[in-house]
Amino acid sequence: MNYIKIYVNFLKKFLKPAKPLKIVFDCSNGTAGLIVRQLKIENLKLKIINGNPDGNFPAHGPDPLKKGAIINLQSAIYKYKADFGVIFDADGDRAFFVDNLGRQVDSDIIAYLLMLKGGFKPPYLVDVAEGKRPFY
Repeated sequence: MNYIKIYVNFLKKFLKPAKPLKIVFDCSNGTAGLIVRQLKIENLKLKIINGNPDGNFPAHGPDPLKKGAIINLQSAIYKYKADFGVIFDADGDRAFFVDNLGRQVDSDIIAYLLMLKGGFKPPYLVDVAEGKRPFY
């Protein structure tokens, strides 16, 4: 079985943008590059950086929360005039978002947007660590 293809087809069900978008994905030289590379979706123009799996993590290390890890993503967002960027950790189970100006989007906002799109009803409970930002 081609599990990557099965997972890509599953993801495609949720990726139906209302308008054309340019998105930069920084896959942190981890496994997410294998998936994102196969996402061919109408209205999405994807640019992948650090998309080849490499256990030495030459781009910036496997943890996107480490100081300096989003610099490549920010540069690519400016270069390609992207609408936003996504950076994954090495095994692809965490994703963090950066806006079109290279600023981190708070994960509580992302959670809220996902809840709205997923049909969850209020009230919502979020935990905001005041003064703490995951990216450096």
